[in-house]
Amino acid sequence: MAITYKPQTRDRTNEIIKALAPYPKFDLVPLRLEYAFDDSWWRSITTTDQDRSQLTIELGKDGLYTEALRHGPSCDLSPVDALRTYLASLPTQTAISSAIRILVRLLLLYTARSRRASHLLLGMSLTTLSISLISCISQGGGHSMREEFQEEWYHGIPATTENADAIRVVRPLRDVTMKECSMFAWWNSIHVVGRNGQIRATAGIPGLTKGTAWAAVVELHDLASLQISLSVWKKIIRRLFPRLLVLVQNWNLKVLL
Repeated sequence: MAITYKPQTRDRTNEIIKALAPYPKFDLVPLRLEYAFDDSWWRSITTTDQDRSQLTIELGKDGLYTEALRHGPSCDLSPVDALRTYLASLPTQTAISSAIRILVRLLLLYTARSRRASHLLLGMSLTTLSISLISCISQGGGHSMREEFQEEWYHGIPATTENADAIRVVRPLRDVTMKECSMFAWWNSIHVVGRNGQIRATAGIPGLTKGTAWAAVVELHDLASLQISLSVWKKIIRRLFPRLLVLVQNWNLKVLL
C-alpha cells in the first residue's frame, strides 16, 4: 500500500508504480491521507457508521484535538481541505506528526480488513522503533512500546479468540537497522522511492530525537560489527600471516587484533 499526503508532498504514485513493475505478484493499493476525511471512501470499505467514528476515538486516545472532526458530512469542505483544516487546528508540530501517524495506521488497517487480509506487515525497522521509544519517553509516555508485543486488531477493538477476522500486525524488520535495510536494497538492486524532507517532520519531538536515536543505533551496531570483524580478521591473520601479526604488535597496535 502507498500513502501520500498531497498538500505538502509531491505525488509519487507513478514512481511507485514503476518501482513495482518488476514484481507482478504485488498489487498496489494507493491510499491518500485525505481519504480519512472522505465519507465516500469510508462507505466503500466499511459497513457501519461506527467504523467512521473510530477515527475520532483513536485520535482522542493520544489527547489530540478532535472537535474539528465532529462536524461530519454536513461540512462543505473537500477531503483535502478538511485534512488541511484539521492539521492547521493542531497546536504543535508534534501533534501534527502524531495525528498523521494515527491516520496512516487507520487507513492501512481498514484497507487490510476490506481486502480480507489476515496479516498487516509494517516496514518499521530497529532504527524507527528506537526513535519511537525515545519520542515516547520525552513525551512522558514511559519506556513501554506496544510494538514490542503481539498486536492484533479487530474493527478497532482488541481481538479475542472468538474473532476470526482479526488482523495481526507484524513488523518483520524490527531487529534490522535502517542502515542494513539500505545495504540490502542496494546489494539486490531494489529501487527505493524516496521522499522529500519536510519542516513538519523535523520540528516535532520525533524529528528532533531522530538524529540522536539514529546516531546511537548506528554507533552500537557499528561497534558490534567492528568487534565481529576484528575477531574474524584476527583468526585469519594468525593463520595466514603470523609474521605480520608480530610486526603489528611491535607497532603497538595489539588492541586492534
